[in-house]
Amino acid sequence: MILQIYEEIYKRKTFTIPQIVDALMPEYGICGRDYIRKMVSQAVFKLVREGQVRKIGDDPVVFENLYPTTEDPVEVNSKICPVCGKKFYPRRGIQDKYCSRRCYEKAKTTRRKADTRKRVRAYMHSADEKAKNKGKKWTHSDDQLLRELLEENMTHKEIAEKLGRTVYSVRWRVQKLGLAGGVNHG
Repeated sequence: MILQIYEEIYKRKTFTIPQIVDALMPEYGICGRDYIRKMVSQAVFKLVREGQVRKIGDDPVVFENLYPTTEDPVEVNSKICPVCGKKFYPRRGIQDKYCSRRCYEKAKTTRRKADTRKRVRAYMHSADEKAKNKGKKWTHSDDQLLRELLEENMTHKEIAEKLGRTVYSVRWRVQKLGLAGGVNHG
C-alpha cells in the first residue's frame, strides 16, 4: 500500500490528504478509511520533512508536489459551492458539496422549506377535485352548516369535502365569519 500512496502523490502537482485517500479507497477500502488516512498522513509529512512536498494552503490543507513524475500532473479538484458560488477545496474529499457548515445549513433550510410548501400545497388542494361548489357564492345555509361542522371539531379539509368547497375557501370563510378565531383545525 505504501508504494501506491507514493504513486498517487507523485502523479499530482497539488493534492489534499482526503483526495489521496479517496483514490486508494477502491483498492484498499477493506482496511478502513481511518487506517488509510493515517498511512497517507504519515507518508505526506515524511515527504514534507524531506523537502519533496510543501504545504501551500491551510483551509483545507493543500500540498504541492515539487517533483511530479508525470508530464501532465493532476491538480487539486476545486469545487464551486452551490449556495454562495465561492470556489473551495473539499476538506473531506469528494463527498463535500458546500464550502462551509453555514452554506450546508442554508441549503438544508431551503430544502425543508420547499418540502413544507409542497406538503401544504398538497393538503390545501386535496379537496379540489371534489369541490363541486368551487367558485360559487356562499349561502346562509352553507354558513350555518360550516358553523355546525366546526362545532363538531372537523378539520378544514373534512369540511371542504363535505361542503364541496376547496380548503382555501373554507379557511377564508372561517376567517371572514370570525369563527374559531380563524384557526386551521387540521
